[in-house]
Amino acid sequence: MPKIAYRAKRFSPDRQDKIDKANVIIAEYAAQGYELTLRQLYYQFVSRDFIANNQREYKNLGDIINDARLAGLIDWEAIVDRTRNLQSLAHWNSPASIIDACASQYRIDKWADQPYRVECFLPDTPVVTRSGLIEIAALHVGDEVLTHTGHWHKVTKVIRNDYNGDLLRIKPTGCLPIGVTPGHPFWAARTDKQKPGYKGADRKHLAVSWCPSQDLSRFDLLAIPKLPKRLPLPAELKLVGGPRSDAYTLKLNRNSLCAIGLYLAEGSVRPDGRTVQFTFGAKEQMLEDRVILWAKETGVNYSTVFGSGTRIVYVYSKAIAMWFEQEFGSGAWNKRFPGWLFTAPVADQMDVIKFYFLGDGSFWDESRSSCRATSRSKILAQTVHFLLLSADYCACIGQALDHGEPIYKVEVNGASAVKLAEFFEVQIPTRGIGRSQRYNYARKGVNETQIPIRNVQTFSYQGPVYNLEVEKDHSYCVPISAHNCWIEKDALIGVIENVCKELDIAYFSCRGYTSQSEMWSAAMRLQRYRKGRQKPLVLHLGDHDPSGKDMTRDITDRLSEFSEGTIEVRRLALNMSQITQYHPPPNPAKITDSRAAGYIAEFGGESWELDALEPAVIATLIRDAVFTVRDVDKWVAQQLEEDTQKAQLEKVSNQWKNIINNLE
Repeated sequence: MPKIAYRAKRFSPDRQDKIDKANVIIAEYAAQGYELTLRQLYYQFVSRDFIANNQREYKNLGDIINDARLAGLIDWEAIVDRTRNLQSLAHWNSPASIIDACASQYRIDKWADQPYRVECFLPDTPVVTRSGLIEIAALHVGDEVLTHTGHWHKVTKVIRNDYNGDLLRIKPTGCLPIGVTPGHPFWAARTDKQKPGYKGADRKHLAVSWCPSQDLSRFDLLAIPKLPKRLPLPAELKLVGGPRSDAYTLKLNRNSLCAIGLYLAEGSVRPDGRTVQFTFGAKEQMLEDRVILWAKETGVNYSTVFGSGTRIVYVYSKAIAMWFEQEFGSGAWNKRFPGWLFTAPVADQMDVIKFYFLGDGSFWDESRSSCRATSRSKILAQTVHFLLLSADYCACIGQALDHGEPIYKVEVNGASAVKLAEFFEVQIPTRGIGRSQRYNYARKGVNETQIPIRNVQTFSYQGPVYNLEVEKDHSYCVPISAHNCWIEKDALIGVIENVCKELDIAYFSCRGYTSQSEMWSAAMRLQRYRKGRQKPLVLHLGDHDPSGKDMTRDITDRLSEFSEGTIEVRRLALNMSQITQYHPPPNPAKITDSRAAGYIAEFGGESWELDALEPAVIATLIRDAVFTVRDVDKWVAQQLEEDTQKAQLEKVSNQWKNIINNLE
């Protein structure tokens, strides 16, 4: 346990006494296998009469703990922030070690055959952020993501879970498939089954609402919101390649946007780190001329080389080479849009996309009018596809193999292709446009584009899955609009998580009153358990204060309103019997709360926080509640089966070298 000193500090006898007492409490929690939040440590001080129960003492204790850590007197890992957790990839020393990990993570759904049922995305799923499209596994707390309402809101938590079971592969028309756990809600317009016989654009749909993923089916419409208010590009940039390099003033005009588009299509940074190479076909002199025009305007040296079927332009500038590599990536697999360009005005983005298509695209084919471009960079292709939809072009994206490697094709067809070609100043045949309307499948609205589902399939998956908690709108875009995913308080997630994993039950933080959409989704999920002849049971833990008590009532009423029949909701904590038994320190009831009058009339002028209960007490409450509804015989039988199969995986891991030798 690390106690590392970074500053020399002296403490008064009173502050030193508090540090010593904090270390005693930390040791007690560690002996029980628990970590502490600052809030829990504070309540331990209050309950032991070390300090008074008020905000001033809470702040003062926080200052003492911070100073004591810096002085090396308190373990840096002893006080945790459970709302901010670093996510990282798993690593394995050998194939045998991953088999061994499979053995430890192997789980049977032991609740599947129980009478009761007590209650994410793949790591490479792209999320629309203010910095562009970023894989969900790479996001952090504080990143701003696009929500289903078309606003930017911050991520408040990144959730990573290990998953072993069936996932859904949802394939929207003209989009790459999305891998998602059953039950994850999407912002969708369901097909109206009461109005059959309509086809294509005439098909009838219900109002848009949050819909669990496993209830989605072919022809339902998924929503992709458009980017909100755009930010203008700076007029110019100052680029410096190093202490000995000359500074360049790069004007962000149409010539620069042209060069960016051609770099995304045909550019790379040479190994010397100071040369940008543009490679064109023998007949693409116009593109070569545009790069030369930009180089002259920027005031950098360049040269041209003509090879067998190619025209190459070299631009010499360390500053510009570093800028291209840092902002747009280098190498075919790593190209991307930077955040400042992703949120730029549509006209500027379309200038970049125009030359990206001219440099790496083709126009029309024998069957239909078409504009298409290819890329080995998945993120770049997905970004271009998303921006074209935001600009009201009916674009689609697909994946193919080229020499065994994936390649991604962005395509605009039919009448939408003719419109795009006019912007590109490219002539394409317009024959058959009337018959090509089927390619314009998207329904374009003012704030979003609706895409019909082509199919939904099930596949097996074992590995990590991710979800986000997002402030205010509680949603994010992948780029389809999705909802984020009961305990009232984030600070207790660590306590709840351990016992819920032990009991194999799901949990989530309500963070106050649960949103209407999330409550509806929960009711739909619990109703499916009921249809499977299981009795859904919700265990609710919250503060004993005016709102905390009312939340249990609110959850019960709204779940019943959205369900066929009553769903049992048990208030597990904090109850007056537990307050009487465990004596957590009281706080004044919030008289500004609209529910305060009724609460004070029943319980008096004091309230109590759930954080003040010992973690072991909370864990025991949850275990006791679950044990009263669990069929022990079924549970034990499945546990034995799970243990047997884990043992088999362990044998495979232990014999890995022999297995490989036999294969050879």
